[in-house]
Amino acid sequence: METEKLLHIRSALQGHEKSLIRMSMSNPTAFLEEQIESLRYVLSFARLTILQGKDGKDYEVFPFLTAHRTWVSDIVKHIFSSANPVEGFRENYTVLVEETLAQRRKVLHQFPIERTVLEKEVCERQLVLVLGGGGGGGYGYTGILQLLSQYNLSPDLISGTSIGALVGMFRARSAVYDPLPMFEAAKRLRWNTVFRILDMNSRYGVPATLRLYLRAALGSMFHREDGGSMRFSDCPIPLLVVTTGLTMEAFKHDMSYYEHLMDEAISDGFRFGLSGLRKIRRGLGILQEFLSAEESLKEVVFGLDKHTLDAEILDAAGFSAAVPGLIHYDIIREAPHMHQLLDRLYAEYGITRLGEGGLVNNVPAKPAFQAVMQGKIQGRNPFVLALDCFSPQPTSLMWYPIQQLVARNVRANMPYMGQYIPLTKRLMAVNVVPNVDQITKAMNWTMGECTPHMPFISRMCQSHPILHELR
Repeated sequence: METEKLLHIRSALQGHEKSLIRMSMSNPTAFLEEQIESLRYVLSFARLTILQGKDGKDYEVFPFLTAHRTWVSDIVKHIFSSANPVEGFRENYTVLVEETLAQRRKVLHQFPIERTVLEKEVCERQLVLVLGGGGGGGYGYTGILQLLSQYNLSPDLISGTSIGALVGMFRARSAVYDPLPMFEAAKRLRWNTVFRILDMNSRYGVPATLRLYLRAALGSMFHREDGGSMRFSDCPIPLLVVTTGLTMEAFKHDMSYYEHLMDEAISDGFRFGLSGLRKIRRGLGILQEFLSAEESLKEVVFGLDKHTLDAEILDAAGFSAAVPGLIHYDIIREAPHMHQLLDRLYAEYGITRLGEGGLVNNVPAKPAFQAVMQGKIQGRNPFVLALDCFSPQPTSLMWYPIQQLVARNVRANMPYMGQYIPLTKRLMAVNVVPNVDQITKAMNWTMGECTPHMPFISRMCQSHPILHELR
């Protein structure tokens, strides 16, 4: 089933549920709690798509519910457009509940589905966390992880690009939230360990002056019990990492051009001096070249299919953060299974290099929604929370043109988001190796921006009771 069609089936009804929750939060005395929960059930039932049967097979129930879904959506849309929505819900409450109960009986009669399975699908929500790319700006994502923990919310799936993938992999490595590993990693981050200037062959990545060595700083934190490196299939919380596959047509220059593009900009022990910052504009021009050649860029999502579940997390995150012409990530170690996996991937997509995921999908909500609809987690009733640390800011003169270009692929993902939060206070994108104090400051900024949204997010993620016959 196409992702876009499933979105179309669900989006209007989820929008109605969001409006209902916001209305009840702004006017707590308008409804009894039981009425709100019953109306949530009505809306959730109407957007059912796929249910697992007693035989273990998936059954598409949405065609059977088409007329009912349209009927519910039309009534609720009319209520919200009326002068008094509260009164509208009161007038239509009984008919909405009774018709939903009737349709539930019909579904259970028509399909070989256990009622407990149906009720679990209708009543429970899955929190999907999407963390966008944006270099140093994304270190503040630790703030949303902290807030979710305070509200006793744990992501059921995480989808990330670039820095979002790097932060996301720390959360995905453990079912229980523990901030200490991330701060321990921050203490290990040093320019001379994370980045090196070395002549190195380019096999899978786009060559650049700075070579990214994630394993040097973080490798020991992602070991499995058998001593191997953690793979996507090992994650207690399913993880998706978005990368960009580049075809030959994407390159306007030979590889040596990209390899030495930023040589003059690096100074003072690999740090960008003031003159270096100005020269970064040259690298940003290369990004504009790639972004203007969309037909030559392919979205490659690690962790979405059976094949890439075998990939090592650090490698996928490394490629996702490798900005063409600025940062080079590659696999030069002996890793037969990764070489075999990537060779197959390159042939399948018709690509010649992997790089920064933000070129194709900087806030990857659509792949996350797709994964849920494919049955990657328990349940197909997601609430997608997306954070963006690279949203356009006119005051960021150097990055603003790139931010505007990247924003186009972000907008394409917005229909899949239940809540989108563009962070306004964030570290500079070039501050990719901040110290602990800076990370703490960024974390507090994010907590400050996200805190007002948390009551709504928490309410949307709460399970609600089974709908019973009216007394």
